Amino acid sequence: MKIIELNEIQFRNYSRLHSSRNYLQTVEYANMQKIYDFDVSYVGLVDEEDKLLSATMIINKKVFAKFLYGIAPGGFLIDYNNYDLLKTFVKQLKKYLYRHDYIYLQVEPRCIINSANKKMGTVYSATSIINNIKNLGGIFVPNNLNNKYAVYLDVKDEKTLYNNFSRSLRRTIQDCKDMGIAIYKGDNTNIDEFYELIKKKTTQEIDYYYNFSKCFNNPNNMFEIYFARLEPESYLNNATALLNKEQKKNEKLNKKMQNRVVTNGLLNQKISSDKRVQKYNKKLNDAINMYELYPNGIIVSTCAIIKTNNEITFLIDGYEEKLRKIRASVMLRYELIKEFRKQGYTKFNLGFLPKDKSNVNFKHIYDVRMNFGANFVEFPDAFHLVINKILYSLPTLPKTQSRSDS
Repeated sequence: MKIIELNEIQFRNYSRLHSSRNYLQTVEYANMQKIYDFDVSYVGLVDEEDKLLSATMIINKKVFAKFLYGIAPGGFLIDYNNYDLLKTFVKQLKKYLYRHDYIYLQVEPRCIINSANKKMGTVYSATSIINNIKNLGGIFVPNNLNNKYAVYLDVKDEKTLYNNFSRSLRRTIQDCKDMGIAIYKGDNTNIDEFYELIKKKTTQEIDYYYNFSKCFNNPNNMFEIYFARLEPESYLNNATALLNKEQKKNEKLNKKMQNRVVTNGLLNQKISSDKRVQKYNKKLNDAINMYELYPNGIIVSTCAIIKTNNEITFLIDGYEEKLRKIRASVMLRYELIKEFRKQGYTKFNLGFLPKDKSNVNFKHIYDVRMNFGANFVEFPDAFHLVINKILYSLPTLPKTQSRSDS
């Protein structure tokens, strides 16, 4: 077995079908990294019959003189549980990288080592992968990428999807529907307004998202942005209709209470109806205020996704700060999941979580995303494959690398 260099077409064809495929291990992502002055190479392991057994895309930069460090974003396209194959691939890859003057390769795997449901019941565990990597000389390192924890949702059908939602999530979705929230797709001309809503949640400049849009324009790997817009006229009409309907029910209950003995059941119905009338009056007042403030409507939430041929990844979302209580991002996600399920997608990465579990945002983001009936998953930390031990041991050599997607 040996390592060979692959051209773009060969790598694209292989990565498009591999079970470990992800948007980081794509030609599109490689082209995006070239904008940030990385060089790119595609390599694969072949057997004696030239059958491709595993592969990876590597981006690299010079450290000094002719020497390089490399990064395999998204890890290898390989079965990490197959120790024999992994061992052969790493051994041959190290030889290849040594010949090409690499000091080390930083690998960022996207293989799940733990998965749990909302009650933290184990769904899947493959912690032996960590031992496999260590046994091959992999050195786990800290990095600044929030890609260790994520929330994944597998959708069988729309009915099951909605039934698995928490009550609070369903209530939020219904509230957004009552408010006349409309979902629509944006394009390159909308990236400025998209960025205004997400800029507090990202370390990236706006060009980063323009570059995503420019590079991820292949049907198999597509960058798309979506918006949730409050339509005040619809909100006003809905609030009026809800109030009128409930007031009619309330009047009927009043008449029943006047014409018969008041039972506990009838009294409870009246109390519940009174509460709804009060609630819908508040909605109507809010709708009137919104109509006066935003007669032409206002965007309240946005998100960016990466659509690959096997999953939808929610890259980032944001909202209008002064209208954050509307929580339209929940409805936005739901409507997109519904639509993509119709297109045949069943796997959804609802987004990565802050790497530090003590982060104050971790629990909030975790709770919101897990309310979709999803699973919490963990990926391994990044690790280094040391190629040149002498140069790697230099104290001045940076041992953790960041990229534009950190």
